[in-house]
Amino acid sequence: MDLLDAIRNDKPYNEVERGATASLVFIHGSHGRSHWPGNYL
Repeated sequence: MDLLDAIRNDKPYNEVERGATASLVFIHGSHGRSHWPGNYL
């Protein structure tokens, strides 16, 4: 657990890159599916 390690050791913690990657994977995986409410992408 990186977050707990950062809290315990007073280190900076940033999960921006991981979140951005997850968002891109989701967008690419759901592109063009008819049941997706925002399939206008």
